[in-house]
Amino acid sequence: MSYNVNFAVAAPLQIEQALCWELERIRLSKNITQAQLAVQAGVSVRTVRRMENGEGVSLETFIRVLTVLGGRERLASLLPNPPEDSPAGLTLDGYARQRARPGKAAPDTSTTEPREAGSNGSTAADLPEAGRSASAAEYTPDSRKPETEIRWKNRRDSVSGIPDWNPAFSETEWDQSLNARIEELEFDVIVEAPRTAEENLALDETLLYAVAERRRRPVFWLWDWAERAAILGSYQSVGAEFDPAVAEREGFRFARRISGGGAMVVEPQRTITWSIIVPESVVEGLSFRQSFAYLDMWAVRALRGMGIPASYRPINDIVSPVAKIGGAAQCRRRRTVLHHVTMAYAIDGAMMWKLLRLDKERTSEKAVPSAVKKVSPLSDFTDMSHAVVRERLAAAFAGMHRTNPSAVTPDEWADAHARIATKFATDEWKYRVR
Repeated sequence: MSYNVNFAVAAPLQIEQALCWELERIRLSKNITQAQLAVQAGVSVRTVRRMENGEGVSLETFIRVLTVLGGRERLASLLPNPPEDSPAGLTLDGYARQRARPGKAAPDTSTTEPREAGSNGSTAADLPEAGRSASAAEYTPDSRKPETEIRWKNRRDSVSGIPDWNPAFSETEWDQSLNARIEELEFDVIVEAPRTAEENLALDETLLYAVAERRRRPVFWLWDWAERAAILGSYQSVGAEFDPAVAEREGFRFARRISGGGAMVVEPQRTITWSIIVPESVVEGLSFRQSFAYLDMWAVRALRGMGIPASYRPINDIVSPVAKIGGAAQCRRRRTVLHHVTMAYAIDGAMMWKLLRLDKERTSEKAVPSAVKKVSPLSDFTDMSHAVVRERLAAAFAGMHRTNPSAVTPDEWADAHARIATKFATDEWKYRVR
């Protein structure tokens, strides 16, 4: 897009548009696509498009994009020279340098859990328990799209241009422009053999960091269970939720996962679990409850394609007309989202109530109680076997997204087994909230 602006007399908005269009010109001259620029700058493709349309972006985003395009040195003329008496000086990073203090190690980001969300849609650190208030929106179905893809007409958008969630909607209904975020990605699809609970949970964390550190593309991986287990969310209390002695007597392993949310009972041939691991830019601007629905959109469509009457119930449930089919939980680290879902293919309700203390109040300030919800398993709605449903889900995801068949590498398995030994199999981790 061309521009002709006299910066001496132009209005601020005209200058902003000219600067954004100049970045587009530089990008095109370097033969860089919008998707490539978004990945390298750590922003969404939608943000790049808004910028190049002259709609404006934050100063931080502008600097990120300018840096990728090799124009950061142009900022030097706006900054004073570093003072001679400053031992550290200033750099274009925008901060004074910091020196490490002897005897004080930096925090280990591999074990910290800054943001985790589950059944209450909030994080342990920074989200209010009541969640985010919603505003009403008008919408009209687009007959050219599946019924779960609805075009919003809400003009009360946030700064990011993303409509607020409307609690009146029970489906995953979104402005279709959001679909481009997923369409720009290329996923590694991993369909795993049955594994122990600790292997599955450790591998989930291994793959999360592999994506965060760009050693892997975004990942969709389908778990399978080799043993019966009762698995607590990261912040759940053992005493309030679960009796390990009962589990051992009934042949269930006790484990704890890295994501938030409630307890789950899993069994071979009875449980279906998958994870989606994507850059945080995919859900940029969305609240946690919005991100749950957005990342579950494909599954609702896939289940309906199998003749299963699935729909979505905020905050994080996939449901049938009868009751809950499955629920999601999340963990976010290093600007990467781990979103996983567990669904019941078949269920022993009496055993679940025996294992989980669903009638007890929380006994720890940090504890997150399991939601007492009736569960309707998939087998109530289909004659397809557990194995066929798993295959159909994997095929549906591959049919809706750009994907590559993949497998866990030997190095990733080595990392996962190291995490089992140092974390997931330890009492320190399993009893972190008593």
